[in-house]
Amino acid sequence: RTQRDAVRIYSRWCVTPPVVSDGAVFTVISLAFTPFVEVIGAVPAGLALHMQPLEAALWSVTGNTIEIIVLLTLLEPLERVIWVQNLRRHLRLPPMAIRLLVRYGLPFVAVFGPLVGMFIVLSAARLLGLPRRQLAVAAIAGSVVFTTLYASAMAWLVWF
Repeated sequence: RTQRDAVRIYSRWCVTPPVVSDGAVFTVISLAFTPFVEVIGAVPAGLALHMQPLEAALWSVTGNTIEIIVLLTLLEPLERVIWVQNLRRHLRLPPMAIRLLVRYGLPFVAVFGPLVGMFIVLSAARLLGLPRRQLAVAAIAGSVVFTTLYASAMAWLVWF
């Protein structure tokens, strides 16, 4: 390809993007909301549905944020179930370990949550007793950063 072709392709994708239907937006949000698929599957699906990388990342973060909020809301009543309380009693940690877990557990959630899956990481973090609000902030921040980087890498792979 010549430089003129590259400019034409770039301008076609950046200046006049194809029209994205509401069904495509719903697909990306629902894929990002689905446990175990999440952002890893939603961003490529958005690009395959002719979304811009930033748009695919935005809708993926939206779906993943909805998942985080719903999951943390649903885990609260589950923590009152007897077998969860018994499991937590067996996992009782000393105060120093809890301070270390709060200090380094939140960055762990932010980094590994989008990679492993928010469903698994948030469930384990709540079981270990990490605070819910700080957990939500760390998970959403990690999701935003990871999704932006992932969408940029996918766009680079698709365009070049």
